[in-house]
Amino acid sequence: MAGGGRGPAAAVEWLRDEVGLGWAQQRIRSLLARAREALGGIPGVSVLTPANCAGLLSFAVGDVDPDVVTQKLSAQKIVIRSVKSPRCNRASFGFFNTEEEIERLAQAVSRLLQG
Repeated sequence: MAGGGRGPAAAVEWLRDEVGLGWAQQRIRSLLARAREALGGIPGVSVLTPANCAGLLSFAVGDVDPDVVTQKLSAQKIVIRSVKSPRCNRASFGFFNTEEEIERLAQAVSRLLQG
C-alpha cells in the first residue's frame, strides 16, 4: 500500500497483544457502570441507555436542549454529542478513559442544572 498502510493493523495488534481485548472490554463496562451511577445520581438527569451496553451512554439533562448541553460541556473541554432521536446527549467511553473524566462530566452536568 502507498504510505505504508500498516497503522490500522499495528493498532489492532497492539490492542490484542499488549492491552488485551478482554481487559479493554471489561474496562469499558466498568467505566460505563460508573458513568451510569454518577449521572443517574444527579437530580434531573435521566440515563436512557440500558445497563450492560457498549461504551455509549445516552442521557437527558432535565429540560435543557441537548445542543446546549453539548456546547456548554465543549467549552469545558468535555466532548459529548447531541442525538436527534430521542433528543438526548451521548457520551462515549473507551478503555483509555479515566474515572476522573467521568467525575468531571458529572460535575459539569450538575452545575449546568444548577444555573
